[in-house]
Parts: sequence; structure tokens; C-alpha cells
Amino acid sequence: MRNYYAGYVIFPYLYSVKENQHYTGIGFLFVEICKRRRNKKNEMLSAVNIYEGQDFLLYRLSQRDGQSMSELAEKICIQQATMSNMIRRMEANGLIKK
Repeated sequence: MRNYYAGYVIFPYLYSVKENQHYTGIGFLFVEICKRRRNKKNEMLSAVNIYEGQDFLLYRLSQRDGQSMSELAEKICIQQATMSNMIRRMEANGLIKK
């Protein structure tokens, strides 16, 4: 496990960057932290059949049930066709009901 330094802050990573990469700038570190957080979140959610983007839909539905597809698509900033596919998959997995 490697540690990357930015000022006085130490960022231990779960897995190392390729050995030939020695980037230590704060921008690089921030992007790496965001990517790894996203990947870990997706890994944990996929264990319960929730995939990228579906967590946002579940969050919006937890705020208020009974929203239309167009309302949800607008709030999540996706196309209605994408929303339709997402809802169909989530219904098949038993995550939501119409």
C-alpha cells in the first residue's frame, strides 16, 4: 500500500497506482479519491443488485413516492428513455413497484 502526500494530508490508497506514475499534485489526488470512492460504492451496491444511477432514483423516491417518470428523469438529469429502462430493471429485481 502506497501513501500519497499533498501538503500535510496523507491519502493511503486501497490499491497502488502503477509504479511508473509518481503524480502527487492535489488535483490528481482528488480525482483518484473520487474515482476510488465511486468504484467502492458501486461494488458495495452491486452486492444487493443496485447499480450505478439506481441509488439516486431510490433516494428521490424515498423523498416522495408516486412521482412520474418525467419528474424523476428531470431531477436525476437523465433522458426519459434511460429512466424507463432503469425502472424496468429495478422492477424486475424487486426494488420498486409501479
